[in-house]
Amino acid sequence: MRKRRKKRPDPPVPVDTSRWSQASRRSMTCELIGDHYSDRTLSCRNCRNAFVFSAQQQRETYEVRKAYIAQQRCLCPQCWPQRLRLVDELKRLRSRWARDRAGVKRDPQALRRWRELLAQAPRYGLRRDRAQCAMVERLLAAALPPVDA
Repeated sequence: MRKRRKKRPDPPVPVDTSRWSQASRRSMTCELIGDHYSDRTLSCRNCRNAFVFSAQQQRETYEVRKAYIAQQRCLCPQCWPQRLRLVDELKRLRSRWARDRAGVKRDPQALRRWRELLAQAPRYGLRRDRAQCAMVERLLAAALPPVDA
């Protein structure tokens, strides 16, 4: 039977506030961070699974990408690519709408997909666009024949 080696803890990741964005340096959170980043366990907004926002990822986020220091990750590494695909597909649909409104109005399948994507958006940390949801609902109602009860 082999002995399992204990995993060595990662070395501490020092905080360099001089590399933060201007807004981060002016924030109250700046004073609460301390001298080193530490791993944080967070819960994914979409799938609710726990994931670790590592000290090294925090350094990358705040010191290299210059994200605001109070910003928290809301999606796990598995859900983040899904969010990117959702945003990309929404952009394509909006672009198609800008180019060919008449064609989109006559395409119930595209309208249904657009409605589905808009409904999913808040789960991935995106703002719910009520105006666009209402527009797509109106377009769908006009594109589909009425159902007799």
